[in-house]
Amino acid sequence: MKRMFNIMQTDFCTTTAAEDRPFPSPANCSNPELNITIYFAAHAHPFNLPHPDHFRVFNKPLSHWLDGIRAEADVVVILHLYLHFSQFNLEVFNLHAQDAQRGVARLLRRNPRARVVLRGPHVTYKGWPSHVAGGDLLAEHFHQILRREFTDVRHRVCYLNAWDMTVAVANLNFHPEEFVHRAMLQVVFAHFIGRG
Repeated sequence: MKRMFNIMQTDFCTTTAAEDRPFPSPANCSNPELNITIYFAAHAHPFNLPHPDHFRVFNKPLSHWLDGIRAEADVVVILHLYLHFSQFNLEVFNLHAQDAQRGVARLLRRNPRARVVLRGPHVTYKGWPSHVAGGDLLAEHFHQILRREFTDVRHRVCYLNAWDMTVAVANLNFHPEEFVHRAMLQVVFAHFIGRG
């Protein structure tokens, strides 16, 4: 998601609220001419990064960030839970998916104009040295959990299937290449931008 934010920041923003905080600190940028603001925020632990203080300060449950969106905001939200959870018990992912679904349900009740995209797992051929301890081995389980947890709001949430895109390009690394992120963003924009 940080790579998606960076692409949007480069392509659409004219101003950036840049503070000297390392990733995964919240970040935003805007373009008043296009009337857009793009905001990035990381999900809660597990988030495998060498900044333990960030877990307390910046890494909040997705529902926390969703609850901060105004009722009158014209907003497209892209949610992504995946690789950071692949080294943990599936119940950890399940709890985060449930939290995200509750946050999405509250957002959609509060703001019927909100558009939500749930980005699914992607292929990671290399993964960690022991592929069974991470990588894309659990992706199908994550996909099933997301489908189950978001059943109640499925008609209001767009599921972005990153798996097919990354199979087609034989994605090797933890994160898809930039052109794959751009393709995902084009799908999102084609569905939501400019629609009332």
